[in-house]
Amino acid sequence: MRHNEHELPLLRAEAAKWGADQVLVKSPYLRSVEGAEEILPAEERYRRYRCIEGHWLRKEKAARPCPRLWYSSVIHWDGKVVPCCFDKDGSHLLGHASEPLKKLFHGEAYRQFRRRQYSAHAPQICQNCTDGLKIYPA
Repeated sequence: MRHNEHELPLLRAEAAKWGADQVLVKSPYLRSVEGAEEILPAEERYRRYRCIEGHWLRKEKAARPCPRLWYSSVIHWDGKVVPCCFDKDGSHLLGHASEPLKKLFHGEAYRQFRRRQYSAHAPQICQNCTDGLKIYPA
């Protein structure tokens, strides 16, 4: 986002021309702290993270338990069923699209993943989730 943060005033002007009431900015997601300073917005108000003693930490906690785990799934290009769109690598495999979705949705893998939401050891993708995150006016 840093590379085009300077274009936000232009975006606001264009959005106003189109009749938009407001423009909201969702800050970038960090998969790794490497290069964070080059990626994250320069303006603090647009950042999801703050740097404390060299560690990038979220300003706000994610909504937990995640409501999406009770009403949706994501199917990757290869048929892997994962809990949500944050599992881009398919590391939290819950089944395959060739299986009945109802069976997967109520199956043991899904139940275990949901239970982890209530523990101190929630999956990393959940700890960095944008659900419940404030979105900032541009």
